[in-house]
Amino acid sequence: MPNYVSKSRRKVTVSTMPGVWMTASDVTANRSNQMRRRGAGEPMEVITSRLTWDSITVTRMYDPATDDALWAELNRGNAYNGTTITLVDLDTDGVPVGTPDSYAGCAVESFTRGGSDANADDEVVELSVTFSVPRKG
Repeated sequence: MPNYVSKSRRKVTVSTMPGVWMTASDVTANRSNQMRRRGAGEPMEVITSRLTWDSITVTRMYDPATDDALWAELNRGNAYNGTTITLVDLDTDGVPVGTPDSYAGCAVESFTRGGSDANADDEVVELSVTFSVPRKG
């Protein structure tokens, strides 16, 4: 019987930003292939390009005690170059299983901290950081 992993059992770590992250966006890999023929009447061939990855956004609940310093650094322009983002699958006991997904050499692309709503007592302010991803592994 397959042992599928729930999204709620993927632990997110950000090497340059310690703490607990609750979400990471889906990671999409892309390449721009071209269809070419060597000459008239020749069959089409696929020419592959390098693989690239879309940006990854990680999010956590904002805790002023731990996140004010991070927020200040982000606003000073620290891009946290060289960050590694890792997603680890956990079994039902919280034990790592399988091979982690790691994205190395990342840098901050954008960031946001939740706004304000006087009528939103049940909503928690979140910190989201989006990273450019140059490579997997």
